Amino acid sequence: MMASEESIGRVYLPNTSVVNIAEMDEKIYQKARWWRILNRIMVAPACLIISAVVSINDFVKRLLIN
Repeated sequence: MMASEESIGRVYLPNTSVVNIAEMDEKIYQKARWWRILNRIMVAPACLIISAVVSINDFVKRLLIN
C-alpha cells in the first residue's frame, strides 16, 4: 500500500479485529506503566540534584568575588 496523506500514521494489519487491537493497546500500556512510575519517582531526586548544583555554583561564585 502506498503512503498517502490519509494513511500516514496508521497501521494496517490484515485479519485483526477491533477487540484484538484493543488488547494489544492494553498490553503496550501496561508494559510502559513501570517506566511512567519510575519517571514520576525520579522527579524529586532530579530537582534536588539540580538545586544542589545551582546552590554550589552560587556559593563558589560568591567565594571567588570576595
